[in-house]
Formats: sequence, C-alpha cells, structure tokens
Amino acid sequence: MTNLDFSKPIPFFTSRSGKNGVQTIIEDSYETVSEQTLRLWYQGLCSEEELQRVLHVSNAQDYILRTTVDTISADARLCRVIQKHRRVLGSKWSLEKYLSPITAGYRFYKRHLPGEIRNQVDSVGTGCILSNDLNGIIFDSQYGPCSTISYSLKYVVEFASLALMPSDIPMDIKTAAMRIAVRTALGTEALDFDLDKRGIIPRSIKEEIHKPFPYICAFIAGHEYGHFLNGDVTPQNLNKTFHNRSPKDRTSSWISEIYYSSHEKELAADLSAINLPRFSDKEYSSYYFYAQLWFSMLAIIEAAEDYIFPPMRTPSHPSAKIRYKNILEKAKKPYDFKENKKLYRVSMPNMINYWSDFIINDVGLHFDYYEMYGSAYLAEPNTEWRGKELIDRVDY
Repeated sequence: MTNLDFSKPIPFFTSRSGKNGVQTIIEDSYETVSEQTLRLWYQGLCSEEELQRVLHVSNAQDYILRTTVDTISADARLCRVIQKHRRVLGSKWSLEKYLSPITAGYRFYKRHLPGEIRNQVDSVGTGCILSNDLNGIIFDSQYGPCSTISYSLKYVVEFASLALMPSDIPMDIKTAAMRIAVRTALGTEALDFDLDKRGIIPRSIKEEIHKPFPYICAFIAGHEYGHFLNGDVTPQNLNKTFHNRSPKDRTSSWISEIYYSSHEKELAADLSAINLPRFSDKEYSSYYFYAQLWFSMLAIIEAAEDYIFPPMRTPSHPSAKIRYKNILEKAKKPYDFKENKKLYRVSMPNMINYWSDFIINDVGLHFDYYEMYGSAYLAEPNTEWRGKELIDRVDY
C-alpha cells in the first residue's frame, strides 16, 4: 500500500549499470522525471483525458486522480486488472468510471442531504485509492479538501456479507468467505478479483450480498463529510506560488496531511453520517441496518488485526464495537426499530462475538495463511462453489 505523504520525492525509477562489477544506481523521482516518462507510465491506467489531468493537476478531483494512479501503480496485481480492462475497452476506457461503484457512495449520500448542507460539501473532492484504511480518509491539499474510499472495501464487504448474511450457505463456504475478507483487509489477498473470482456464487445470493455495499459506501462517505462539516479538517500552510510554476514543475510538491482526529470526533462524525441525510422511512431503515452491519464486519476484522498486530499505540479510530454502541444509543432510530430491537441489541452483538472468537482461533491455528500474500478461495477446485481451477497467466 502507498501512503499519501508526498512531502519527500518518491522513487519513480531505479536502474543499475556499470562495468567490471561496479554498479551505479540511478534513481529518478517525480521531482526530476520528464513528463514524457510520466506519460508512458500512466497511459496504461488512464484514458487520454484523465492522463492530461494527471500530468497537469488543476483541482481537487485531478489531485485525487493522480493519487489514485500512483497507488494503483504500486500494486502489480491490480495493475494487471486495470490494464486488462483498458485493453478490452480501448478508447471507451475510463479509470474514474471503473471506480464509480465505489465513489458512488459520495453521490448517493449527497443526494439525501438538505440543500444548504449539500452545498457545503460540494467543495470536497472525492475519489477512490488503494489504501489499507477501510474507514476512508479525509485530508487537505493545495487544491482544497479531499476524501477517498479504499478500493479494497468492495471485496471486504462482498465476502464478509457472504459469511454473515445469507442463512442457507454451507458453513465451510461462510468460513472461507470470512477468511478472504480478513485477508483482503490485512493487505495479503491479491486484488485481482476481476480476473480470478475466487469461486462461483449463485446469482440470487450474489444479488443479496451486494445490497449492503452502496449503503456502506454512503455511510463511510457521510462519515468523512461529517468531519468536514464539524470543522475537523484544517487547511495547510500551502505554498502560495504553486500555480505560478511551469507545467513541468506541477508534477512535484505532492504534499498531503492525513487527518486523524480524537475518538470523540470520530464518534461525532459517525452520528453526523447517520443523522444528517433525509431518507424515506424504509430507506433509512436499510441505511441504519447496513451501517451497523459494517461495524460488525469491522469488529471481526479488528479482532484478527489486534491478534496479529497487538496495538502499540492509540488507534486513530475507536473500536468498531464502541462505534456500533454509539449509533445504537445516540443515533435516531429507524421506524421499525422496536420490532428489530432484539436484532440490534442481542443478535448482531452475538454474531460479532462468535466470528471474532472464530477468527482469533483460526489465526492462531493458521497464522501463516493470513500472512502469506496471494489468493484464497471459497472451495477446492472442481466443486460447486469453485468450478475449474484457473491457472494464472494461462486462463486469466
């Protein structure tokens, strides 16, 4: 994963040459590399119009697009996925369009905000990057406030939903799905799901497990907007002369300060995400449920993370269990809360505890499995939930 601290030159290209065993290391960075080289590097990931925006950034959306291609280019498997789509679609390819199912959460959330609040958040640039922070990120840049959601969120939610939601799925498939979700969150699962599906999920079940994703994306977007509206994002001391630089120099000075707030502000942003939008009763019921389902997923993932990487310092966010309880106690209730009171107060907490205990025990027994980079699957080859075993670089 690539972080967003561009305050120092980032190595762009390294080569070694020399005679008689003497080697010279040549390193180029974004500070020194030519625009022609950058063009060659990025053109396999973007459309021509997007490439121009990456090379000549002029606003927050361009800035995020540049950050997006930088983080994608750091992941070889994801590059393969993007480049294949690029080859298939040709002139119709658009990286932003490909990522739109993830970034749609911002648009979905904004549509349901009161007009005066919606106008305030219009100034925030939004996008998607490859990040190991499933909570989303909001930060300030020389182009204004920016917010991003992680590319891996889509697959974490999909496989965690397969484990947690439908009741008529074999337990071994649920277990494998949860393992994939946790490995994806840990960054050890290869992000080439578009090429290698990891298994065969029946259409009716696939439709069901995809239902949470738009609402979860909207909630995460709302959380980041909540930080902005609550005044938690402060402008940087930016270089006033940046826009007066030559076009070549615009590829430099990529400085981002990621915002990490106190836990009180995180809980307040969660409440803003829940309370601010104006949904119909039925839609709000779904939104509330899927937000709590998201915290359930996150709590299980945190159980694995805390076991593998015992916390050495105060985390940037309060635990998912605390955030779940915060919504339960302080957010406005959906119209059908009373009839679902047991679901929220008993069933979902019990589900969190069951799967947290399971994943901790599973990590203890199969520690290498969670650390190993690669691909995990729902079942063995030539079975109903897997199908034929696919061979890398032969079948995909």
